[in-house]
Amino acid sequence: MIATTRLTFFLAATSDAAAERVLNRVRRELTELNLTVTARDKNIFEIQQPIHSWEHHVYGLLQLCGHLGRQWVLTGDIGHLFDAFSSHSTVVGVEAVHLTCDNPQAYKH
Repeated sequence: MIATTRLTFFLAATSDAAAERVLNRVRRELTELNLTVTARDKNIFEIQQPIHSWEHHVYGLLQLCGHLGRQWVLTGDIGHLFDAFSSHSTVVGVEAVHLTCDNPQAYKH
């Protein structure tokens, strides 16, 4: 099963050039984690990974959160959706990060 994680970065940049520098930092951070990332929009990225266990994947998402920021707020039903938000990013120039991932196993019938 494939899980798609969507990361949205809210930037503090006031110009296009500054925003591009911040997004380059974001790309470097994600590349250092050996993640295959696809840009979906200027500040939105997706990671697609095969998963065998939702619980194990959630642990990996928590590790990713710990790398990208601190003081995360988790909302929703964790059995169906991992939804996390932090306004304390570790990436300079990023004001906030929103990370979501649907549990593909929750929708099997």
